[in-house]
Amino acid sequence: MTTLLVLRHGKAGESDLGDRERELTSRGRHDATQIAKTIAERGLEPELIIASSAARARETARRVADQLDFTGELDELDELYLAEPPRYIEAVARLGGTAERVLVVGHNPGLEQLVELLTGEHVTLKTAALAVCSLACASFSELGPQTRGSLEALYTPKD
Repeated sequence: MTTLLVLRHGKAGESDLGDRERELTSRGRHDATQIAKTIAERGLEPELIIASSAARARETARRVADQLDFTGELDELDELYLAEPPRYIEAVARLGGTAERVLVVGHNPGLEQLVELLTGEHVTLKTAALAVCSLACASFSELGPQTRGSLEALYTPKD
């Protein structure tokens, strides 16, 4: 069994530079820190973090990593900007290898669709919400669109 942690980026403000460059608001930064504390309290620290290259997702991932004193690899991928589930699955399968727990940080609606595809559960991922998905595959390198699992928990920064 593997565990995929699916985290929507924190609340972002507007940017004159375009959507991709929208940075976290003070609430977004606070919420990212809070969800990192939840990850630590629940013993869900990832071995790998994969994030969209959009500013708000990068900043969320980095803030979580800093809060967790994360020493593993943090990959920021252009292909995950506003991605649909197949892109997330491909990235996790390619980079996840033999890790037991991977955190992916990205955007809606793709992340909500990803959780539904993998678990059959419809979820609403508000900003900085975390879905914990147990998957029926021995390693992430085996992850594919046919992989199924269960939604173990859904956390918000207020939990």
